[in-house]
Amino acid sequence: MFQQMKYFIAVVDEHSFAQAAEKYNISQSAISQQIKELNQEVGTPLLKRQGRSFELTPAGEYFYRQAKTIVNQIGQVLKNTRQIADNEQEKYILKLGYLQMFGTTEFLKAVTIFAEQYPEVKVNITSGQHDQLFKLLR
Repeated sequence: MFQQMKYFIAVVDEHSFAQAAEKYNISQSAISQQIKELNQEVGTPLLKRQGRSFELTPAGEYFYRQAKTIVNQIGQVLKNTRQIADNEQEKYILKLGYLQMFGTTEFLKAVTIFAEQYPEVKVNITSGQHDQLFKLLR
């Protein structure tokens, strides 16, 4: 149904079965068939044909708005999923910050010990003023 929703959105956006078919590199009859199957799945006509033209039915207007939201959300989910997969290379990152005005000897000694015990963890260290570190924390 997801692909049918995308086809339906394209038909409405392009206001043309032919242009929607061209957008997805399929035949116009294939788009028409997919919209017909979508109507059957939904259980009501979404478009009212008038010769070569069409208009949305009230149910079609509702479905169009909702389908557009869903397709956009799924697109975002796919994008986020890919980003997570890309970031798995750096799965273990420890981000540390320390105030510049305090001594760093003990801090760096602790980081060195940690890095030796957990070599698979990448350590990013930032030093700065309180306000800078707080912004980074947020």
